[in-house]
Amino acid sequence: AENGDAAVAEGPASRRKNRTRLNWDHIYRLPWPATLTTRRSDLKLPSTHAQILAKILEPSKGPVFILGVHLCGILSIRAIETFNRGPKCVGMVLKPCCLPPMEYVRSRTRWTLGAHTIDAAEVCMWGKYNRNQWQGAVELCLA
Repeated sequence: AENGDAAVAEGPASRRKNRTRLNWDHIYRLPWPATLTTRRSDLKLPSTHAQILAKILEPSKGPVFILGVHLCGILSIRAIETFNRGPKCVGMVLKPCCLPPMEYVRSRTRWTLGAHTIDAAEVCMWGKYNRNQWQGAVELCLA
């Protein structure tokens, strides 16, 4: 899912089983101490942030914890922006699949997220997954 899956979900698992490779039994069939709401969202679309805020974050009784999965490139930054807009958000975990591309370093991009500023040179890396094979820097070098 190149667009990123943000677990911030609605409806029965049966509707979703064929839309993703996730095993929804791990989410819906376990006795979690908190209510889990998931939503598959395209964080590249500007309207997505407003929809998540209006339909999930604002109506929630809170507190809200966000899990962002398969966030390619700068989608982690989009997820952080969504988190920062949620008044009831208290925590977040990001699981990106790849880092932002080097084009952001060449353009001297800096992202400001709340009180933090991140220079692209600190997080960008050449490389990407192609058919489940990493093409780029040796993964050990990324740690």
